Amino acid sequence: MLTLLSVLAVLLGQQAPAPAEGTSGPRVAAAPVAPALPELRPAPAPAPASPGLLAGTPPAPLWTPPQARRRSGPVAVWTAPAQPPSLALLGRRQTDGG
Repeated sequence: MLTLLSVLAVLLGQQAPAPAEGTSGPRVAAAPVAPALPELRPAPAPAPASPGLLAGTPPAPLWTPPQARRRSGPVAVWTAPAQPPSLALLGRRQTDGG
């Protein structure tokens, strides 16, 4: 159905009127107003360096390696518990939902 309507719209539709030749005004070309191509222009002279202008510091790197951490005091060491839990206790915890 949609295709039939599309075909009828194309066949019965009117074309847009073409603009009259004299109403749009004269055509303006870009060539007379455009500057010369960069290859055809002479290179600009380098500007003299100002004596008060010094070179800046180089940019910082995006990533710096981490510094070595200084440890203050003893490092805590994990110790095993005194009594290992029994299998019966572990099974009871599982059945109780704990």
